[in-house]
Amino acid sequence: MYDDGALSIAAQRWLDRGSNSECSTSSETKPARTMPCEPTPEIDCALLHHVRRTEVGPYIADRQRGGDVRCDDGTPL
Repeated sequence: MYDDGALSIAAQRWLDRGSNSECSTSSETKPARTMPCEPTPEIDCALLHHVRRTEVGPYIADRQRGGDVRCDDGTPL
């Protein structure tokens, strides 16, 4: 957090890692196993409203390199 109250983009990256760190898979013939999650095309944009635009722009551009990205609540990027 910055002195002016703005959040660092690190807060958003932490949220991304926390929600995508581990997933599990199983089937009738195989036991459950933990594996890294696939990145999702949705991001929680609510937090981005409190991050400086100079940090949000490169973050969104980086995420869009992996394909279509959209806000989880349907708001435009």
